[in-house]
Amino acid sequence: MAKTASSKADVLRCWTPFTLVIFLTVINLINYLDRGVMAGVVPKINDEWNLTGFQTGFLSGCFIFGYMCSSPVFAHFDTRFPPMRIVTFGLGVWVFATALAGFASNFYVLCLARTLTGIGEASFVSLAPPFVDDNAPPEKKTRWLALFFMAIPVGQAMGYMFVTVLGWIGVDNWHVAFFCEAVIMLPLAILTLFAPTQYKLETDNSNLQSTQEALLSGSKQRSSSLNGRHMIGEGSTSLGGYIVIEDEEGIVQDKRNTFWGRTVTLLSNSLYLFIVLGYSAYSFVVGGLAYWGPTYLVEEDEIKMSLADANIGFGALTVVCGLLGTVIGGVAQDLMISRIKTTITDHQRVLVGVKLSLILACIGFPFAMVASFMTDKILFFVFLSIAELFIFGTTAPINACLMASVAEQHRAQAMALSVLGIHLLGDFPSPMLFGVVKDVTSFRVAMVALSAYFSICLLFWFIAFALAQHGAGIRRSLQMALTFRKPRRVSAEVAAESLTASLVNM
Repeated sequence: MAKTASSKADVLRCWTPFTLVIFLTVINLINYLDRGVMAGVVPKINDEWNLTGFQTGFLSGCFIFGYMCSSPVFAHFDTRFPPMRIVTFGLGVWVFATALAGFASNFYVLCLARTLTGIGEASFVSLAPPFVDDNAPPEKKTRWLALFFMAIPVGQAMGYMFVTVLGWIGVDNWHVAFFCEAVIMLPLAILTLFAPTQYKLETDNSNLQSTQEALLSGSKQRSSSLNGRHMIGEGSTSLGGYIVIEDEEGIVQDKRNTFWGRTVTLLSNSLYLFIVLGYSAYSFVVGGLAYWGPTYLVEEDEIKMSLADANIGFGALTVVCGLLGTVIGGVAQDLMISRIKTTITDHQRVLVGVKLSLILACIGFPFAMVASFMTDKILFFVFLSIAELFIFGTTAPINACLMASVAEQHRAQAMALSVLGIHLLGDFPSPMLFGVVKDVTSFRVAMVALSAYFSICLLFWFIAFALAQHGAGIRRSLQMALTFRKPRRVSAEVAAESLTASLVNM
């Protein structure tokens, strides 16, 4: 027994914070390679099954539906099961689903396979970012997150090129691409069985009494102040997994940190909400472009490229701009934060991150609009590359903002709810709506409309920046408008007494 415990300890000692982040980044890379593969084989699937534009977009919608609906579920279970074990389960589902896609003989089986792939990926995307955030050095948090999220554009671009390489070696059957994915991911899924199970590599297992003393010594958290990681809604206080709220009659209640309790808390956080809404518009545009981009280059009458050239060109553009943009965004935020002379709080991280994301998005938007009007393929790639460079630069800062804008114990569910919102309003409807617009009008009109939609992202992030800059008064006004009453504050003493009574009665 002692020998077994010792061997487990030896295995865990092999994991350093950086090796863990690299490992998670590789998995993220394969996840997004799958999305690139799907987009790359769309013309082949259309040729084989003669699908409409809506059906083609629906294949992407099935994936996003499974992905966004299961993310909150996986995040909820991270309080009951070791997070890495949930990731292992999800990756097992992912491997099975990609193999099923390889065997798909008709449209409906492929829809089922893509739905299950989304479910499998959701476990990883919801739980992996807190692993990165917890283990990154404070002065390098955004750069480490940039490394992790760099896998999004790079992996997707690798997927486009992977399909092309298969064609070059004489493998024109699109089913083979999905079999290859399953083979690549299987050993990584097995390796997660030997990875650290909890978010932090080193945890402090303090007893209940010391925890209670730490909580009562000053863990009051209000949405009117973004100190630490504590922005949870005016009129409420979060203390170590409890939410203490004063009801309409002034009676203090304490609620356990349940799924619905955390959900209400997050949705009452207006700053978090507007960051997510902006990110959903971002996802609408980027998701639609990633899915339809190669097909647009193949089928648009004024461009007309071969499928191999379209996949290579679109893939190369995405990998270069995604790689450079994500790194530049992460480094820029860390440099901006390093210039802050006072103690760095999460309020300051959010303020810097939203400001930087808004600036980068404002620069990239006009280039995306110009690219959508281009009829020359060289000019199309030039303007689109500039747009993607700046737009992908927002990836690390805005994801860092999402985690810094909520209480630490709510991060996993915050990421999961953001996944739900981002995809429900973003790349879930985007490919289908693009296909409908294409069928009714033309590819060109659909591309212009898609690019114009990015202006909504700018609007929501501007509101988020205003909330972060002048948050207390604006958030109070928003809550009063939504609840039709002035929120009442709970004193620190009352909150502490309520928590003490709850701990005693446990």
